[in-house]
Amino acid sequence: AENARLADLDPCPGAEAEHRPAPPPGEVLAGIITIRRTSQAELARRCGLSAKHVNQLVQGNVPLSQHVAEVLERETGISVHVWNLLESFYRAHFERKASEGDA
Repeated sequence: AENARLADLDPCPGAEAEHRPAPPPGEVLAGIITIRRTSQAELARRCGLSAKHVNQLVQGNVPLSQHVAEVLERETGISVHVWNLLESFYRAHFERKASEGDA
C-alpha cells in the first residue's frame, strides 16, 4: 500500500514517461515522511543523521551522498541505486539549466 501511494508523488501526472522528469530525491524523501506520518527529526534520528541535514536534503540544498543513500535504503526500502539515480538526474537538470543560461 505504501508503494502505491508513492505513485501519487508523480510531478507530471499524465505526461509520457520519456518526458516526465525524475522527482528530486528531497521531494521523494518529503513524500515518504508524509506517507509515514513522521517528521524530518524522527527520520533523522532513525537514520543517525542530523535533523538539519535531513532538512537540507528535503530542500535540495545538499547533495545526497553514497553513505546517506545507503542509510535511506535501510530505512525506506528504496534501493541505493534508485536514490543515486534520482540525485544524478536532479543535479544534471541544474547543470543543464545553468549551461542554457550561459548560451
